[in-house]
Amino acid sequence: MPSFFEQLGLLKELELTYEVSQKTFIDLLEKNLDKDRYNPFEVFTSSHFKYKGTIETDGFRVKKKRRLFDSKTGWISATGKLEEKGNKLSINLAIIGWNHYMTIVYVF
Repeated sequence: MPSFFEQLGLLKELELTYEVSQKTFIDLLEKNLDKDRYNPFEVFTSSHFKYKGTIETDGFRVKKKRRLFDSKTGWISATGKLEEKGNKLSINLAIIGWNHYMTIVYVF
């Protein structure tokens, strides 16, 4: 049975397989992400990265950084679990377009 978020079209789960080591993938991801930390002035930062996130040895979480006058950011995030099988990397990816603050909108 599909979950509530899947019925609304707010959740997509994928499984991706690449011929790359887990360490190489994590290194590439770290080079292209800003660290995800609270910054109320994030829209004014001068970093050239479009995304921010956290990376661990077995997974990651990525979301788009907020930009000034950009109304399309902040709601979508991607969470991935990494598993290395032989010389291939399997990524179980969940993309969700929901934020817990949106609950207020749907309740009222």
